[in-house]
Formats: sequence, C-alpha cells, structure tokens
Amino acid sequence: SELLFSLKSDLPEGVFLATDTHWTPPAMRSCARHLAHFIERHVAFNGPADAAFARHAASITGHGDILEMLKLPRNQPFYKSQTVTLDQVRLPDGASWTPDPAAEILLLGDSFSNIYALDGMGWGSSAGLAEQLAFELRRPVDRIAINDNGAYATRRELAADLMRGHDRLAGKKVVVWQFAARELAVGDWKPIPLEKREAAQTPAGISTEAIVVQAVLKGMPAPPVPGAVPYRDAVIGLHVAVESVTRGAYDLQAQPEMLAYVWVMRENALTPAARLRPGQRLSLTLLPWEPLRARYGSYNRLEPDDPMVLMLDPYWAETLITLE
Repeated sequence: SELLFSLKSDLPEGVFLATDTHWTPPAMRSCARHLAHFIERHVAFNGPADAAFARHAASITGHGDILEMLKLPRNQPFYKSQTVTLDQVRLPDGASWTPDPAAEILLLGDSFSNIYALDGMGWGSSAGLAEQLAFELRRPVDRIAINDNGAYATRRELAADLMRGHDRLAGKKVVVWQFAARELAVGDWKPIPLEKREAAQTPAGISTEAIVVQAVLKGMPAPPVPGAVPYRDAVIGLHVAVESVTRGAYDLQAQPEMLAYVWVMRENALTPAARLRPGQRLSLTLLPWEPLRARYGSYNRLEPDDPMVLMLDPYWAETLITLE
C-alpha cells in the first residue's frame, strides 16, 4: 500500500483505472518490480536467473467494471472507455507466457493478478501480475489466481489440489499471496487444512476424452447475483451422483460421484444452471477439468462448501440438459 501511495505522483496514468476498480498496468508493473527485488534479496534459488522472456507493448480499450456494477448501458455519457498499454510477456518463440508447475515460485492471486491476464475481464491477456513477476525475476512462476474472495478462494484451490494428490507446493521456495486490501476487513479467513495425499497413478474414474453421463444433482452453491460483484462471468461447481455413462469411458464403480464445473453467469446474465435444484436429473457432456483449468479456472468460481466434494474428480460441463 505504501508503494501504491508513492506512485500516485509518479505515474501519469494514475494508480487505478478511471472506470474500473483495478490498478493500471504501470502500477502493477511497479509492484511486480519491487516484489521481484524483495524476493531476490531474501530467497536463494536453485540456479541463476536465465528465463528468456520478452515484453511486447499492446494497446487495449475497455469500459471497466464500474459500468457493469451500475448496470449502465454502453452508450451512457458518464463513464467513458479507457485505453491502456499492456506489456504482454512472451516466450522466445513468441508464444504467450504460461504458468510452470515446476517453478520455485507460486503466486496466489485474485482479480488484481488476473485483470490483464484473463481475457474475459475485458483488459487483454498475457500481461498480468504473474507474467510481470516472471519477467522481472527471469524465472518461471506457477500461478493459482481466481477472481473474488482472495482471502479464501486460492487457499481452497491449493487445499483441493493437495487432497487430490496434486502437490502444488512441491519444489517451491516462495509463495506470494496477493489479495485486495478489502479482504483484511471483509474476507473469509476461516482455516483450511492443507493435507497432502498421495496421487494414484491413474486417478479413479478420470477420462481423457469427452464423456456423456446421466446424473442426479446432489448439491450446489447459491448462484451469484448479477451486478452484485465486479465480475460479469462466473463458474459454479455441481456435486452430482452419476447414474449411467452413455458415451465414453468412466469407471462408475470406482467413483460414483463427481464435481462438474459449468458457467452460471455470462456477461452479467444468469445461465440455466442457476435454476438447478438438488434432486434434478441431468444429462452432462463432460471434459476433463485439468487441461481446461487455465482457460476457465481463474473466473469467479463458486464451490461446494463440503471439502470432501472438492476431492472428487473434477470435470467441465460442455453441455447440460435437465431431464426432469
């Protein structure tokens, strides 16, 4: 916070966007640079910094989340669009930067980490806090960043990975935890046990291709209220009991229940998933979650409260049909 206050007079673009609740690209880059210097002074890594990242400038124009929360039309005269310049981080071959699970650094973050990394937020991609930190350190970085609930959501995700046998802390020298200052006053700080479990060689029930199942909805969190949070898209976790597999390979006997993620809000409008109720029978076309986590996992995500449900094999629901 002291750094952001000191930047107010130094950055012509300002510290925060004009029509959005998040910081500007220069403010974020300055924080990444100072954070990198702090890490370099206090952490001994296993080798010299040598990652050959490059930054490329890109301009993007956005409307900001204030417009969304006030539910104003795009042609209103009060909140104008704003153009910012991003520094997109790329690999030597020109490919976009991606998190590295083998990195010695893990960043836990919220929408302040995602604002220039998650294209669905409207401010571009490949230029978020993890990308800038990797560039400044010249080292790979792993990332768990989820919009909203920064005091709790990334801890819950880390705990769920550990319980599923995916040790995101293996080989880590430092964990950086970024969350919005408001979390200190209103965040969910309840303890979450970090219990590591050994991963099975082939996780029970997991398919590597699309499957179609008929299932019964056992439970789901309450859907979001459009406009109540500064995020126009949200994913929800459905706890379902599988009745039958109509296409693809799934070991129903080994794991009769699963966790299915699906869009519950798009562009501030609820999807049909928001109207689901426990006991309903569903037909689900599912894809394995892990290959899609980078695409969907950073959006505002509503999870079941039961930690045992988070241990179930996760899938992404490409289609969802109510059978009754």
